[in-house]
Parts: sequence; C-alpha cells; structure tokens
Amino acid sequence: MRKFHPLNSLSVKLFLLITLVILSIIALMTWQNGKTYEISLSKNFKQQSLAAVNNSSNLISKEIKRVEENIDNIIKSIDKNSAKNSVEITSHYFKNNQNWISFQLFEEGNAQELKAQVIIFNPNSDSIYYESHLPKTVHSKINKKSSLFLSNRIKWYANNNVHVWSMARLLKLPVYSIAKKITGNDRKTVYWGIVTLWQNEIMSSLKASKQSQHYILDRQGRYFSSNHFNEITEKKSLRSLEIFKNAEKSNHREGFIEKFFDTSGKVLMGAFATIPAYKITIVYQQEKSHIVNTVKKLVVKNIKWGIVFFLIAILIVFLNSSSLADNLSGLRDSVAQISTGNYETPIPSRSRDELGQISSYINNMIVEFRLHEKHEKDKAWIDHEWKTSAAVKNILFPKNSQRVNYLNIAGHSIPATEYNGDWWGHFSCGNKLHYVIIADAAGHGVAASLVTAMAYSFCNTIAHQMRTEQKESYTPNILLKEFNEMLCEPKQNNVTMTMFAILLDLENNKMTIANAGHQHPILIPKLSNDPRIKKRRKSLQKVSLRSPINLSQSGSILGYKTNSQYEINEYDLSPGDKIILFSDGIVSCKNPEGQRWGQNLLLQSILKTIDTPVDDMVDRIRIDALTFVENEPLEDDLTIVCLEIPEKSIFGDHG
Repeated sequence: MRKFHPLNSLSVKLFLLITLVILSIIALMTWQNGKTYEISLSKNFKQQSLAAVNNSSNLISKEIKRVEENIDNIIKSIDKNSAKNSVEITSHYFKNNQNWISFQLFEEGNAQELKAQVIIFNPNSDSIYYESHLPKTVHSKINKKSSLFLSNRIKWYANNNVHVWSMARLLKLPVYSIAKKITGNDRKTVYWGIVTLWQNEIMSSLKASKQSQHYILDRQGRYFSSNHFNEITEKKSLRSLEIFKNAEKSNHREGFIEKFFDTSGKVLMGAFATIPAYKITIVYQQEKSHIVNTVKKLVVKNIKWGIVFFLIAILIVFLNSSSLADNLSGLRDSVAQISTGNYETPIPSRSRDELGQISSYINNMIVEFRLHEKHEKDKAWIDHEWKTSAAVKNILFPKNSQRVNYLNIAGHSIPATEYNGDWWGHFSCGNKLHYVIIADAAGHGVAASLVTAMAYSFCNTIAHQMRTEQKESYTPNILLKEFNEMLCEPKQNNVTMTMFAILLDLENNKMTIANAGHQHPILIPKLSNDPRIKKRRKSLQKVSLRSPINLSQSGSILGYKTNSQYEINEYDLSPGDKIILFSDGIVSCKNPEGQRWGQNLLLQSILKTIDTPVDDMVDRIRIDALTFVENEPLEDDLTIVCLEIPEKSIFGDHG
C-alpha cells in the first residue's frame, strides 16, 4: 500500500478544513464580542448619564431650596423690624453662602407693579470674572434689569411663586437669579425677594468630559448653565432637540434617549432630568459614534490577534504534516482490519495529539465491543432461563378461576415486572380438607420467582402426603415452620417470603389459619347479623350491610429466623362465606398524586361486588385498583384471591 505524501489527499483537505474553521471562529468571536461590547458600553453610559443628571438635579434643587429659605427669613425679618437693619439681616442669613452677589426686595402693587424697597450688594463678593467687569457696573445692571425680568415673569407665569432665570446672557457673567414671593406679616402686603448668585455650585455639579456634554437648559431651551462659559452667554436655543422635546412631554422626571440628532446633524444619545418647580432641564449626552469607534478598536484588535494565531496554526500544520500523514496511514490500516471483524489487533498510538486520542478512543471501543458481544451472549442465555422459569411457573401455578364441588376459588396476579414474586395456590388434601395459600417473596425478579416455585413444590408435596398417607397433622403452623426451616437452611440465604395459610375443614365446618408476616385476609359472612361479627365499621355501612371480619394473626416472615414459631387460630364456617386474600401490592399501589389505594378503598371495592360470583369479584377489584393507579407503574406485584363456600353445600355431606 503506497505511502501518503505530506501534502496529498487528506492532509491537504485537513489543512484547508483547519484554515476555514479558524477563520470562521475568528469572525464569529469578533462579531459576537463586538455586539456584546457595544451593548455593554451603551448600558454603562445609560447608567452613568442617568446618575449624572439625577445627581445634578438633587444638588441644584437643594441649593435653590436653601436660597428660598434664606429669602423667606430675610423678608420676614425685615418686615418685622425695619429696612434699616436689612444689610445685617441679609449678611446674617447668607453668611455661609459666598456665592451671593445681591439681594433685592420689591413690594408688589395692585397692578403687579414692583416698588423697590431694599437693594443690598455683597461687599465680600469677589470673583475672577470681575477682572474684565467692574463690580459697580455689574451691580448697576443687576439693579436695572432684575425688576424688569421679574415683572415680565409675574405677567407670564402669574401662578408661580418662585422664578429662576439665568443672568449670564445679560451680564456676560456666570450668574443666575432666584425670585420668591412672600406675603407680609399683615397678610396683605406682597413682597418679592430676588437673590443673584454666582453659578459656582451649579457648575460644580456638571461632570463633562472630552466625549460627553453636561448642561442645563431653561424653559425656552437656552443654556442656563454649562462647563463652557461661552455657551451660557449665547442666545442659541436648543428647543428643537428631541431630548428637550421628550423632557417637556414626559410624565417622568427623568429619561434616556437612545438616539437623537443635534443642530449640526450629529447622532447623540443621552439622559435628561427635569426640575418642574424651576422649569429647568438637565442633559447629559455624548456622540453615539464614540461607542462605535470604541467597538471598532476592539474588533481591529481581535482581528490582529486572530491573524497572528492563524499564522501560527499554519506554521504548526506545515511542520507536522509528515507526522500527520504517517499517523493517518496507520489509523487507516487498523480501521480496515476492524471493518473485517478483526478486533484482536489494537491501533498503535504514535502521538499525543488528536490522532493519538482518536486511536485511544477506537481501542476503547474495541474493548467495549468485546464486552458487548459477551454481554449479548450472556443476556441470550439469561433470557432463555427467564422464559424457562416463566413457562414452569405457568404450568405449576393455578388457573385464575377454579370450582371444586363445594368450593369456588378465583384469583388474579399482576406482576410489577416480567417475573412475579407473588404466588397463591389451592391444594385438595383429601377428607374434605383444602389448603388455600397466598405468599409474597421479597422483590420481583429471578430470585423471587424461584422462591415462589419452591413454595408451590413444598405445599404440593404436603398436600400429596395428606391425601395418600392420611397425615392430618400438617396444620398451617407446622406447614409454615417447616418451610421456614427450608428457606433458612442455606448458610448465606438472603431470600425472605411472607405467607398466609388457610386450612378449610368442610367436614367439621372449620377454618384454621396461620400467618408469616402477610396481609390479613378478610372474611365476609353471608348474613349481616352473623354472630361472628364483633365489630362493624360505620363508614362501610353505606356500601353494604354485610360486615367484614379481619382474620388477624401475627407471625414472623419466612427465611428470617430458623427457630421461628407460628400460632394457629380457628374460625367457624357458614354457607355463603366469602374469604378474600391479597398481597401488600394492592393496598400500597399509588396514583399519580402519590396517594395509596389503602385497605379502606379495597374494602369498599370488595363490598360493592360481594353479591357477584368470585371471578367477577376479582375482575372488579382488579379494575378498581388499576383505575386508581391510572398510568403509574406498579412498584410491587399485585395479587387478589377470592374463595366462596356455596350456599347449596351442606357441610359434612359431600360424598
């Protein structure tokens, strides 16, 4: 067989496949990382921008509230005392605020005209902005324009008691004014107090960067405050911005716009917060292209690293192509041997790479094939044994329904698996003696099935001896004792069985019972007033007037202790008596909700069908149990046996 050339056939195909896989992975990872990173950046900016505008909103609101309180206190103090002390009063209330420039007090007339009462300028106010403006000039402009601004706002917004406006465009300085309406102590005079302040506190709350802008707009959409001084002195309006329109229309005090355009057409994204009481809007925005550019940088970086790894992969493939071809040739030859059914030759593993792992996996598969082949042979043998066991059981165990002159018996057993651990039997022992036995071997597999076969053989032998040798000494307790010794005889026996034995003496109208840990059978007399009934259940009287008698009898399970002893109990029999025997599987079966059928439902099912033939009773009880269980799998074998002493029988005269 010719040798593979390093670059021929499968090697070249494998190389091309590896190349395509690597390129696909690089492209997919780059695209996925880019999308994920873009979403992450957008989410982070949204959180950052909302936090920024909310923080500014809180700081500005607190600052204006403090000034409002000072205006209240100053006006009330001046109104109460006199205007003579206005300088001291104003200085007192603004002692902790170095940003105030002036305080003006006006009295509002009938026609909403303002009369100047007090004008005070802060003698300690000093700022770098005064370098190109004389303080007196600034004070003069404030004095002239403040009353005009306030008069206009009273006319336009008559219901507002507080007005805030920027004086920056007028004074070419970063200042703003706050006006508040106060009713005098006489409850008739209306005062307006105006405080003009530097925007230092407001501007310090604006956190702009190279990529972002943080500014405040007034009710007309003009700059109220910004980090860029030249912006707040312009008359430019941003009222047409979508973010400002959303802020005006929104029912919420804050919001975020994923995409909007500025006046120059740039695509922006940002958050807003409004302070309705002062008619100002705070905006934090940045160009959307900033996120796109950041993502592009990440994509380019990933592509560069992908190309590097791709070139390294190509180099490794070329360096190892000869070794790869040799390993593939060896793998091909070995697989050809396996395809002919030769599992004896393992595949040589010459490397620790993927081919070496594949060789190791195939060798493991060969071992598994061998084990599977052996397992299939063993399984076939076991299945044959199972079928043999089932056939023997079908031959040895009784039919579902029997009639023996004066005794009607019916029974049915449903195995939880293919092989039943429950068993029941009827044995005629001569002299009008009959044994009826029900048993349940632990589990429901092969061992349980074999133990039930042992029980049948043992009981059949006892019945034969009683018929042929006239041995009437095999009472139920002796039968249980001897079978228990048989089960306990092997030194390593771990098989146990429950059994209930009933010996019917139809000559003397007697029934003798013994129990080895099995469920107690139920005796139901024909007559409702039968003297054998000692206790009646009221809950069952609605179902039938006939009352059940529990054949209670204790006893150790078989196969547990060698020296176990069993007691007997004797009952009288009457024509029409019915006796029901059952395994624990019928009372412990569960429905889909996990509820057990239980003895109470079993008794109701028995009493509903008590007046029907025994084979009908067994069928009806079986159907009731399976209807309760629905489609739930049985956890244990289920067996029910009914026997009846016909009313036509006359005890002691069976011929």
